[in-house]
Parts: sequence; structure tokens; C-alpha cells
Amino acid sequence: MHGQKVPFYGFLLLVIFSLVFAIDKTVEADNVSSKTNPYLTLSNTFVDIAERVTPAVVHIQVTKEIQAPSIGHPDIFDDFFRDFFPHSPFERRSPHLRKKDSPQKKYKQEGMGSGVIVSAGGYILSNNHVVQEASEITVTLKDKRTFKGKVIGTDPKTDLAVLKIEGSDFPYVSLGDSDQLKVGEWVLAIGNPFGLSQTVTSGIISAKGRANVGIVDYEDFIQTDAAINPGNSGGPLINLRGEIVGVNTAILSKSGGYQGIGFSIPVNMANKIMQQLIDTGTVQRGWLGVQIREVSPELAEAFNFPKNQGALVEDLSKEGPAYKAGLRSGDIIVSFNGKPVDSVNTLRNLVAGTSVGVKTAIVVFRDGKYQTFYVQIGDLSQAAWGRLSTNTNEEETFNEWGLNLQELTPQLAEKYNIDRDLGVVISSIKPESLAAQALLQEGDIILAINHKPIQGLDDIKKEMSEDKDKEAFLFKVLTKGRVRYVILKK
Repeated sequence: MHGQKVPFYGFLLLVIFSLVFAIDKTVEADNVSSKTNPYLTLSNTFVDIAERVTPAVVHIQVTKEIQAPSIGHPDIFDDFFRDFFPHSPFERRSPHLRKKDSPQKKYKQEGMGSGVIVSAGGYILSNNHVVQEASEITVTLKDKRTFKGKVIGTDPKTDLAVLKIEGSDFPYVSLGDSDQLKVGEWVLAIGNPFGLSQTVTSGIISAKGRANVGIVDYEDFIQTDAAINPGNSGGPLINLRGEIVGVNTAILSKSGGYQGIGFSIPVNMANKIMQQLIDTGTVQRGWLGVQIREVSPELAEAFNFPKNQGALVEDLSKEGPAYKAGLRSGDIIVSFNGKPVDSVNTLRNLVAGTSVGVKTAIVVFRDGKYQTFYVQIGDLSQAAWGRLSTNTNEEETFNEWGLNLQELTPQLAEKYNIDRDLGVVISSIKPESLAAQALLQEGDIILAINHKPIQGLDDIKKEMSEDKDKEAFLFKVLTKGRVRYVILKK
């Protein structure tokens, strides 16, 4: 019996040793994986950022006073039935029940949004549409403290607002540099969607410089796929350093909810506007005094310009900074203050963000050469457009192009509301003609063809006949006071 116990105890000791060794190895493996697994590292980064940033993200509750007829059915009730019963008898009947001259009654309407504290003194960045026309604003922090919010200033042209709550030592988030963002970079969107406080979503930067979205006048949006929903408006977009890189503003959605495309205002733009609103309560924007358009491939070819980008100057105010500095119609602006101009929107934002009075270098492409001009930026609020100034009844038809042209007369000038007394006007355009396809319009004044000034019909006949085999012509026309370039081609 004694001889049989030795192997048993030895075996038991071996099992215990093996278990201890396995556990030690497992713990060691877990420690190694937590340090080397990129997914765990990213997850821990998200957790750390959320813990640091969410105390500074606030819930904004607003109350607005609206007026509706006290007799009949107010619009708010019409909207309710229209949403839930779009084909109901009420929907068809309600417009007749409503009386336009009914006494107005005030109603209170509540809304909500988000914001982020950007200073220990209680300044908050948010959206203009969150607080617009608000009669009362309540700001709630993560720790449930509530404060009365005061609007310091708003800028509808970018949909930004700056609020203030009284107190000190508030948690806040530092501003980052949105110019350094890269497409594909991870970001977090934090806010209060649908009234659900302190919600954190993650995603990437899908695109930069989004414009022509139709939300505000000055657009340079960061596009992200981090979920943004109603109530997220005004909340911060955060990079992996825990800095604000954008102010969440809008979503592209058919349903009203998140569908993978959200837009944020770059924090660099927001910061400039915020500082002006804090200092003066208003926003001052730069002004060049030019009318510009995108450089299409056809326009680039017509101007012998080697790129399909930039901003083509179509017209200038003679009282404007650009004209005084030497810029002229037909110049293609390729650089502003050392930054490349790849589109009209880029130039508009660069000019608007430049302080009034600053002398700025502008590089243009003119007559096959690059030239630099130094322009002292004007004040957009003081912008002035001078009137343009440059008589037979003869008419000329260009059947091939579908154009009917006539020398400008006082009668035609009055008919088309033209402030000129010399030139050639398009008196009619044949439907579905080449001219119609080029978007030329009746009443357009032809200022130049292929860069050659047009004073009368003889100039046009000469230019068109000399190049009768030419496949395309570059027209410079004046349309309702606005100069534009048009490619007329076969």
C-alpha cells in the first residue's frame, strides 16, 4: 500500500504544478495581448476619451414662443395630422377651416440639442439652429447641474452659436486643428440624440471640404460616418487626442435618422467665429469684390489653363479690393495667401476668414502666365458693387447656333433691365439649339468672344466668320447684372 501512494502523490503534485504554470501563462498572455492587440488598444483609447470629454458635453433645452391662429386649426395640429394621416379628410379640409385674419395665440414649443464647454469660464460652442429664437435656455451638465444659458452671439451663415453659463472651473475640452485631419482618421461624436444624454458614437472621417450641401452660406464640412442623430446638433466631433475637431451640425437622411453621412463644422472655422462673437458679438468677413465660377475642363481649355481647378473671375466691382489691386475679368485665381485654391468654395471660405485690412498675396493665371497681386481685404458688410459702364436696330441671326442677336437700344435696355447703352443683346434663342444647350439666355449681353471685346454686331460677325470652322467659342456674357463665361460648342 505504501509503495502505491508515492506515484499517486507525485501525480497530484504534477497536476497542481501544471495548473499553476497554465494559469501563469494565461495571465501573461492576457497582459501581452492587452499591450499588443490593436483592437484592445483602440477600445481603451475610446474609453479614455469618453471619460475625459463627456463631462464637458452639455444638454441644451430651449423654449420658443410661436404664434398660431386661436380659431380653426393651428399649423402645429395640421402638421401632426399630415404626418400621421397624410390622406385623411382633415388634411384636405384643414386649409379651409383656417382663418388668415384669426387672432394670434402664443404657444410654447420646446427643442433640444447639444453643446460643448470650451473654457473653464463656461463658454459653450453649439449650433445657431439649436438656440435660434429661444426665449429660455437651460444647460444641463453630465453631473445633473443645470444653468441658465445666455446667448453671446450667433452666426446663421455657418450655423454656429456661442453660449455662456455663469460659474467657474467648469470641465472643458481643448480645441484641435481641423486642418490636420486626414480622411480615414478615427473620430468620436458625442451628444444627446433623441434626448438620450451623453451618447458616444465612433466612426471615421469620410471626406473633407464638403460644400454645396445647401445647409448654410459658408460650407466647408467634415463628413463622418460616426452616428449623428437629431439632438446631436452642436455636440463635438473628437479626435483620438481628445480634442474638438468639429461641431456636429447636420445629417444627410431621407428618414430623419442616421444613414451613415453626418456633417461637422471644422473647429478652425468655428474658433475664428467664436472669438469674434465673444469679442464683439458680431462676425466680420473679408471681401474681394469679385464674381467667380468653377473652372470646368472646357473653360480650362478655352483659357489655355493646364488644370481643371481654381476660381475664374467673371466680373469685378470697380470699388472692390481686387479691382484696385489689378485683378481683371478672365483671371483664374490659383492661390490665396499661400494656400491653393481648388474651387470657388475654397476661395470664398479663405476670403471670408481673412481679417479686414490684411494685405494678402493672390496668384492668378493670366495670358499663359502666373502673376501675383497684393490685395488689401475689404469688409463684406461694407461691400459696394459699382455699376458697369462700357444705337441701331439691326438684327443678326446665327441659325447654326440658334442665336438671334441685336444691337442694344434704349428700348431693349429698358425691356431687359440693362444698365448699359452699348453692346449686343441676345434677342431670342431657338429651343433645343446649341445656344440653348449652352445655357445662354434671352437678354444676355455679349461682352467678349474668345477674349476679344464685343462692341457691336460687326465685332461678332467678324469673330464668328473668321473662325467659322471652329468647334467651340468662349462667350463672356452679362446675365441680369452678373458676368459669366459660357462655352458654345458644336
